[in-house]
Amino acid sequence: MAKSKVIYVRSNCSFQLNYGNSNLTPQAELVLVATKPVYKFAKSGLVKTHECDDIRVDIDRNTLNELIAELQNLSNVLNQFDQMSTGLNKVIDASKPPKQE
Repeated sequence: MAKSKVIYVRSNCSFQLNYGNSNLTPQAELVLVATKPVYKFAKSGLVKTHECDDIRVDIDRNTLNELIAELQNLSNVLNQFDQMSTGLNKVIDASKPPKQE
Protein backbone atom coordinates (compact mmCIF):
# COMPACT_ATOMS: atom_id res chain seq x y z
CA MET A 1 0.00 0.00 0.00
CA ALA A 2 1.46 3.33 -1.06
CA LYS A 3 1.78 6.19 1.38
CA SER A 4 -0.18 9.37 0.81
CA LYS A 5 1.61 12.69 0.53
CA VAL A 6 -0.06 15.86 1.78
CA ILE A 7 0.05 18.43 -1.00
CA TYR A 8 -2.31 21.11 0.29
CA VAL A 9 -3.46 22.30 3.71
CA ARG A 10 -6.37 24.63 4.29
CA SER A 11 -8.73 25.52 7.10
CA ASN A 12 -12.20 26.93 7.56
CA CYS A 13 -13.72 28.60 10.62
CA SER A 14 -17.37 28.72 11.53
CA PHE A 15 -19.69 28.66 14.51
CA GLN A 16 -21.48 25.67 15.92
CA LEU A 17 -24.81 26.36 17.59
CA ASN A 18 -25.43 24.75 20.96
CA TYR A 19 -29.19 24.20 20.83
CA GLY A 20 -29.32 23.65 24.60
CA ASN A 21 -28.26 27.16 25.54
CA SER A 22 -28.43 28.92 22.13
CA ASN A 23 -24.75 29.90 22.32
CA LEU A 24 -22.33 29.85 19.44
CA THR A 25 -19.06 27.97 19.77
CA PRO A 26 -16.18 28.60 17.37
CA GLN A 27 -15.32 25.55 15.31
CA ALA A 28 -12.52 24.96 12.84
CA GLU A 29 -12.23 22.52 9.99
CA LEU A 30 -8.78 21.31 9.00
CA VAL A 31 -8.54 20.19 5.37
CA LEU A 32 -5.63 18.06 4.15
CA VAL A 33 -5.50 17.23 0.47
CA ALA A 34 -3.31 14.21 -0.20
CA THR A 35 -2.15 12.34 -3.26
CA LYS A 36 -0.99 8.76 -3.59
CA PRO A 37 0.29 6.71 -6.48
CA VAL A 38 -2.03 4.23 -8.14
CA TYR A 39 -0.71 1.49 -10.39
CA LYS A 40 -2.84 -0.02 -13.17
CA PHE A 41 -2.22 -2.54 -15.88
CA ALA A 42 -2.69 -1.34 -19.43
CA LYS A 43 -1.88 -2.79 -22.84
CA SER A 44 1.44 -0.93 -22.76
CA GLY A 45 2.31 -2.36 -19.33
CA LEU A 46 2.19 -1.03 -15.81
CA VAL A 47 0.98 2.58 -15.65
CA LYS A 48 1.47 4.85 -12.64
CA THR A 49 -1.14 7.53 -12.00
CA HIS A 50 -2.03 9.60 -8.96
CA GLU A 51 -5.21 9.82 -6.95
CA CYS A 52 -6.18 12.79 -4.76
CA ASP A 53 -8.33 12.66 -1.67
CA ASP A 54 -9.22 15.15 1.01
CA ILE A 55 -9.34 14.56 4.74
CA ARG A 56 -11.59 16.94 6.64
CA VAL A 57 -11.45 17.11 10.42
CA ASP A 58 -13.52 19.28 12.75
CA ILE A 59 -11.29 20.58 15.49
CA ASP A 60 -11.78 22.74 18.59
CA ARG A 61 -9.30 25.25 19.98
CA ASN A 62 -7.83 22.93 22.62
CA THR A 63 -7.26 20.12 20.14
CA LEU A 64 -5.80 22.60 17.66
CA ASN A 65 -3.32 23.81 20.28
CA GLU A 66 -2.37 20.19 21.05
CA LEU A 67 -1.85 19.56 17.33
CA ILE A 68 0.32 22.68 17.01
CA ALA A 69 2.44 21.57 19.99
CA GLU A 70 2.84 18.07 18.53
CA LEU A 71 3.80 19.44 15.11
CA GLN A 72 6.33 21.80 16.72
CA ASN A 73 7.81 18.86 18.61
CA LEU A 74 7.96 16.86 15.38
CA SER A 75 9.73 19.75 13.66
CA ASN A 76 12.33 19.88 16.46
CA VAL A 77 12.95 16.13 16.22
CA LEU A 78 13.19 16.34 12.43
CA ASN A 79 15.81 19.10 12.79
CA GLN A 80 17.83 16.79 15.04
CA PHE A 81 17.56 13.99 12.48
CA ASP A 82 18.70 16.42 9.78
CA GLN A 83 21.82 17.23 11.80
CA MET A 84 22.47 13.54 12.45
CA SER A 85 22.07 12.66 8.77
CA THR A 86 24.70 15.22 7.81
CA GLY A 87 27.26 13.51 10.05
CA LEU A 88 26.17 10.00 9.10
CA ASN A 89 26.35 10.82 5.39
CA LYS A 90 29.97 11.91 5.86
CA VAL A 91 30.75 8.56 7.51
CA ILE A 92 28.97 6.68 4.71
CA ASP A 93 30.81 8.64 2.03
CA ALA A 94 34.16 8.07 3.76
CA SER A 95 33.55 4.31 3.94
CA LYS A 96 32.82 3.95 0.21
CA PRO A 97 35.65 2.47 -1.84
CA PRO A 98 37.32 4.96 -4.15
CA LYS A 99 35.90 5.14 -7.68
CA GLN A 100 38.07 3.53 -10.28
CA GLU A 101 38.37 5.31 -13.57
